[in-house]
Amino acid sequence: MKNIINKELVLEKRRARKHNSLLRTKYTEYNIPPIDVGCCPICGTYHCENEFCKEHNFQQIIGFVKHLGLNPITIGTPNIFKEFDRIRDLVYDLYWNQRLSSLELGKKFGYKNSRMQWNVFDELNIPMKDLSTATVDALLSGRSGLPEINMSGTIAYSIHQEWHTTWTGDEVFLRSSYETDYANWLDENQISYSVEDLRIEYYDSQQNKTRVAIPDFYLTSTNEIVEIKSDYTLDIQEMLDKFKAYKDSGYIPKLVLEGKEVDIYKIEEEVDEKRLEKIKNKNISAFKRNNDEN
Repeated sequence: MKNIINKELVLEKRRARKHNSLLRTKYTEYNIPPIDVGCCPICGTYHCENEFCKEHNFQQIIGFVKHLGLNPITIGTPNIFKEFDRIRDLVYDLYWNQRLSSLELGKKFGYKNSRMQWNVFDELNIPMKDLSTATVDALLSGRSGLPEINMSGTIAYSIHQEWHTTWTGDEVFLRSSYETDYANWLDENQISYSVEDLRIEYYDSQQNKTRVAIPDFYLTSTNEIVEIKSDYTLDIQEMLDKFKAYKDSGYIPKLVLEGKEVDIYKIEEEVDEKRLEKIKNKNISAFKRNNDEN
């Protein structure tokens, strides 16, 4: 029994020497000022009871030096707290305010993706985005596009989808024959345009939440946003919500319905009663169905 205990003590001492050797290597490698024996390796105080030092270890701090640019001179001094706040604010701003994804941050700072997604956010006390927020950020930053959604709330795959070369030589993706017809008209008249290039937040009054609109066409010379819809894909109230956001953002919105320009505010005058009833009933039933599912 005595031999077993002695063997464990020897192994423990070896591990301690190895650990101390690694620490000395890190101090030398990153030019960290020497810390007195008995002092906290993070803040440098004797008999440290600081919660920050309890929650973080030296290896994590070295990771912040290596990847996030934490100043190593602050390690072992009370300045570490202010320096930690600086890098936390930096990552928080990039992630929440500038809408970078965890994958983009991982690449930017040289982390492995999985580590940046979970460990580092936890170590920096930065809350992770939920799926809804991450999706909105991806749309607004242009990392993702919206699929076509039909009135049942599922993805609608149009028979007519194609890549199209504009008169200026740009490649754009068109999702319907109506979009192709409109793009051809713009090309024939040599009107400059982009497709699904803008991301604009709007308030969905039916779903009672903020969403992201990706307009179909943007005409650069006239500052016009053009939405291309069919009777099947048009949701009148949703379009009114989008038009409000477009106007508030300084754009001039237009609606082309079934190949013809229509004033959304006077749609009851410009669309015959039978078509209008079909559009309205279709959207009302879909809205009820989506609410039931949610």
